[in-house]
Parts: sequence; structure tokens; C-alpha cells
Amino acid sequence: MGISSNDSIVGKKDPFRPGYHLSVPEGWMNDPNGLIYYKGKYHVFYQHNPYAPVWGPMHWGHATSSDLINWTQEAIALRPDKEYEIHPALGGCFSGSAVESAGKMILMYTGCVQDRDPFQCQALAVSEDGYTFEKYSGNPVIATPPIDCTKEFRDPKVWEKAGMFYCVIGSQSKDKGRVLLYRSRDLYLWEYLGVVAESNGKMGDMWECPDLCTFDKHDVLIYSPINAEEGDTRYLSGNLDYNTGKLSVIQDAMLDQGSNFYAPQTLIDKNDRRIMFGWMRCWEEHMPSEPYGWAGQLTIPRRLWTDDSGVLHQEPVEELKTLRKNRTNYELSADQEIKLSAVESNRYEIILSVSGEEVNDLRLYLRCSEDRKEQTVLHIDTKNRKVTLDRSHSGEGEKGIYSASIESEADGSYRFHIFIDNNSLELFTSQYTVAMSFYLWPDVNSTGIYFESNSGLACKIVADLWELC
Repeated sequence: MGISSNDSIVGKKDPFRPGYHLSVPEGWMNDPNGLIYYKGKYHVFYQHNPYAPVWGPMHWGHATSSDLINWTQEAIALRPDKEYEIHPALGGCFSGSAVESAGKMILMYTGCVQDRDPFQCQALAVSEDGYTFEKYSGNPVIATPPIDCTKEFRDPKVWEKAGMFYCVIGSQSKDKGRVLLYRSRDLYLWEYLGVVAESNGKMGDMWECPDLCTFDKHDVLIYSPINAEEGDTRYLSGNLDYNTGKLSVIQDAMLDQGSNFYAPQTLIDKNDRRIMFGWMRCWEEHMPSEPYGWAGQLTIPRRLWTDDSGVLHQEPVEELKTLRKNRTNYELSADQEIKLSAVESNRYEIILSVSGEEVNDLRLYLRCSEDRKEQTVLHIDTKNRKVTLDRSHSGEGEKGIYSASIESEADGSYRFHIFIDNNSLELFTSQYTVAMSFYLWPDVNSTGIYFESNSGLACKIVADLWELC
């Protein structure tokens, strides 16, 4: 299930193609764009270079789904062909969003030509059916940034509220990242309202790909800072003043604490769920999938909500459960190492629960080779409320050790929800307040799963494992 995988690229089977993550069929993929539920379909657009598996002139790729699991690749939605976006190397249709107005799908995006002044502007494209788009003849609709901002000015995210349209746009002052708020009655004429939030000097010198999410009690600003001291993607929660454009902040936190997550975007679906996809970021590393003609994929879709204190929770959507087959349950003993049953593929889901006595040395070894020279290690320390993912021996690609603080469930237990999909791992911890996203590039035959515990007898450890089709 999931997107079809062109296994025959360069004449041999592709060992890295994901099974249930949305990936690019060929070429390059980065930021998810234009997420919208429209006329009974989920539409996901994305930054795309169709000519090579590396970043290049940006187009908008397009995929649709009725269930968030099975995806159909559609024709390219936007190509750089206007004077405010066309350049052989330094231009493109950069990131943006989608909104419905009078039954039409409207894309708002950044046109970019690096040697043009100003080099970034905001433009519209209109569709009657959600598949073919015509660019507005009056583009750009926002031609220049505010006077107190630099020329870094991109990635509009649009939404409607009380009969008005609003959009946030990523920008910067001289040395601080910031997000700007605009409003419009018709999407074509825009009024600048002010700065929603900006860096305190430690939170990056440019804020990209903003998204303003409204929940029952809170507004949450998601953004991707450049050169921040901590975190490639963060969020601020509080309440947005729609008159001044200012967000009063009560929470400031990392959105995903893995190394391969960036530029997320959300949509609201027919069930009023706020659903997020992120790009599995890969700027700094060689992608072992490149010889097979592609590079880039999105995370699994995650449902978002906030609690009373404004903390953001992100949980894999219910639809992913339809992929489950061949469940195996384990009640794991203290002070032992065991090999979990082999699965037929490197696509599976694990839910691990730890209760009773707290422990500081509980390990799950994933994607292990027979000789254990390849392995990815999840180290759980409930005494110190910490989880660590070690990719030092995970095969090709980027290495590193990454840790996050964790909280318990209301009953004092700890829960870890893990998704493996050929070349990736996504981890969610108790209450879904911590997420960590990673690429893994081991040999296709590294399929072993081992568990090791040095816990006391009063510790109860239970694991459920499903193969995912």
C-alpha cells in the first residue's frame, strides 16, 4: 500500500524506497506546500526539482489521496515560467499554501529570482478543479517586504477567519528571524498588520515556512528557523491579536527533536482535524537514494492538538492502523536480551510500554545485521526521563546521537510509539509531546530487532509489534 515505488530505476531494485511515506517518484522533493482537503481529496503539493535528485529550479509537485495512506502522483502543478520566478539556476516557484474561495482552489506562493530586486515576492495561481492552475495576471500580489525587513521574504501560509483571509510570511530584520501577518478581503489586495513574533537573538536569523494553527484555546505559530541555537523547527503557542498581529506567547518549544524534520505544514480536514506533514530534511547529507533517481519524502501524517497549558501534541493519524498485519505481543522480562520475531519487510510499527519500577538502561536495537555491526539503538532511561537515539552504526548517511526529555503518562508509565519504513524511523513518546524523525540507511538485509533490559523485577515491559503493508 502507499505510493507506488519505481523499483526498476537504473535497472535494479531500490532498497530505500519507503512503503507508506509519501515520496517523490523521481527527482528532488523538499517542503510540503499547499496542504488542503478539497472536493473530497487530500492534496499535498511539494517543492520539486523534476530534473535531478538534487535541489534545483523549484516546481510544485502534486499528490492526492482519499485516505492519507494511498497516494496518486498528479501532473506538476506549478512551473517557473514568469519573469518573477524564472531563472535557469536561481529561480523558481517557492513554498506556499492553498485555500478554498468561492469553490476554487487558490495557491499563494513565493516567486523567486535571486538576481532580481526584490528577489522574492508573493503570487497567486487559481484552479477550478484542484489539478490545473492559472497564474493571476496581476502577480505579484505582495511585491515587496515591509520597510523594516530584509529582502528575505517567503513562504506564505493562508487561512480564512470570519470572512477575512490572513497569511503569515517568513522574514527577517537585520539579524533576527520574524514572521509577518497580512490580511485581505479577496486574496488579491493585502494589508500588512505587523510582526507576529521574532527571534530573541537565539532563535535564528531567518524564519522560514511559518504556519499559524488555531485550536480551541490557543493559536500556535510553527516556524523553521535558520541558525537557531536549538532546533530546526519550533513552535510558539499563545493567542494571536488579529488587530495588532502580535502573538502573546505562553509556550516556546521544539516541534521535532530528530535530525531529519523541517518546513512542516498543516491542513484541516472534513473531520475538523488539524493534520501536519513535515519534510524529512536532508540538506547536509548525501542521500543514498540518489543513484536510484530520487531524493526526499515527507513524514507520516500527524494529528495536532494542544492541552490546557498550550503544549502541542502530535499523534500519528488513525488511518495508519489500516496498514497493520500480523500483530505479535511480547511481555519482556527484566535483566535479559531477546531477539524479537523477524518481520517480512523493514516496514513495521512498535508500541513499547514501561511501567512499575523506573529504569535507566533499557535498549531496543533496530535494523540490526546478523553480526550486529549495523544497528540503530534506542536507549530509554525513565529514571532520568530521557530517551536517546544512536545512529552511529546505522549504515550509510548521517551519523549522530540525539536525546530528548520525556514525560510519563498520567498513571506513571512510559509509552514509546515507533514507525520503521525501509529508510526512516519516527518516534513518539508518552502523551505524544515529543517526536523524533530520522533517516536510516542500513543494508536491506539488516532486519534484526533485539531488546535488552537491565531493569529490576518490579519493572513491567510490554511490546506490540505489527508488520505494515
